[in-house]
Amino acid sequence: MPETEATAVTASDDVMMDHHCDPYVVRFHPKMTQAHVEGRKCCTTRRHPLGRIGQVFTDENLPGQQFRIITGAMMPLDHVRDLAYDLEGFASQEEFQAFWTEVYGSYLGESIVYSHWYAPVLGSALVLKRGGHDE
Repeated sequence: MPETEATAVTASDDVMMDHHCDPYVVRFHPKMTQAHVEGRKCCTTRRHPLGRIGQVFTDENLPGQQFRIITGAMMPLDHVRDLAYDLEGFASQEEFQAFWTEVYGSYLGESIVYSHWYAPVLGSALVLKRGGHDE
């Protein structure tokens, strides 16, 4: 497979599947916590895997609000910037790249990263906004 293609991780992949773990706490930058609250963020990309499909986590800044990982993929960082910057909570590709550089100290577009898509767990403590707007 060429290095530029994304590798999807599906629920059938035993190594990534886990429905029976207690929620764990994940550290998010305060700007990303705000994107959670505003309903602008449903994806997080890390240099290492965050968790397994089905696992539940909380944002350390939002105690009680749970999120469940629904899928994941390994891909070049440039693909995340170009295709998922908005799902990451950013208004533009440039904003995503600048934030990544701020957090990690550099931006290497060809480096392989781990993207995780997740959804709020119904019944969690926080009522999230939809589409970044109050209803």
